[in-house]
Amino acid sequence: MKALPKALLTFIALVGSLFPLSSAIAAPCTIQAGVDCEFSITVDGRSREYLLHVPDGYDGTPIALVVDVHGFAHTPENQRNLSGMYELSDIENFAVAYPRGGPAKGGGWLAKGFNGSDSYISPGCCGTPSSQNWDDVALLVAVKNDVAAKLNINKNYLTGLSNGSYMGHRVLCEAPEEFDAYATTSAALSESWENCNPAYVRPILYMHGRNDTTQPIGGSSDVAGEYMLSTADTMAIYASRNSCSGYPSSYVETFSSGTSWCREYTGCSVSVSYCELEAPHITYGATSLNVAEVFWDFFSRH
Repeated sequence: MKALPKALLTFIALVGSLFPLSSAIAAPCTIQAGVDCEFSITVDGRSREYLLHVPDGYDGTPIALVVDVHGFAHTPENQRNLSGMYELSDIENFAVAYPRGGPAKGGGWLAKGFNGSDSYISPGCCGTPSSQNWDDVALLVAVKNDVAAKLNINKNYLTGLSNGSYMGHRVLCEAPEEFDAYATTSAALSESWENCNPAYVRPILYMHGRNDTTQPIGGSSDVAGEYMLSTADTMAIYASRNSCSGYPSSYVETFSSGTSWCREYTGCSVSVSYCELEAPHITYGATSLNVAEVFWDFFSRH
């Protein structure tokens, strides 16, 4: 089957972000440079979906993969239009995969989420995947492996927004070795992961908006049914895991504009960075910082 032109798919995806549909938008296609494809895979006994963007410059030589995980009530199409990874992938020549979350409580498919909670607490986020304890860690790993069977991949990175950031934290706890580096935004650690002791540690960049009312920067006693840690406590945990001897006073400032900044902490055995922005819950496009470029710069150094 002939693939739809990328320009047409981009237009369709934009419409889809305004009027979400109950099924994936991109048509099945043959892997080739500059096209978007939809794939179904079986995970935990369920049929799951993801969208894949192959960069314009792909010629079969090794490239990196970024798995970009959408937020609750969003879709792969939303995330493709929001995060900036789609456009950047053609410039920097890496692939992007967008997993599709499961249904919200009640079975509706307009709001989609991932199981960002651990089974040993009362799951609170997000929808059916959490209440039925879907194995969404396995989903993200399966997406990574399925892309590797189709493209020549030499590095794997994970990013996500909000509920997608929960998933980044969960994979870092349960299966950190599956990705080479992690960079997420807008959902700090929850109580589920406070005492996690993973077998491996990986580079982590976390970002949060100071004006976030959905996931308050100071933490909250009840966000999606769980106690959410503050970003300061979250970064202290990662600094401890990654052996950052001088945290929090020893760092290199990598971005500064007004009251927004990014810091890479020094003296760490494995890299830890944090960006605090004068931004709301969705940090993409909220300040002069290009989030995709900052995340990709971090990824490309690991």
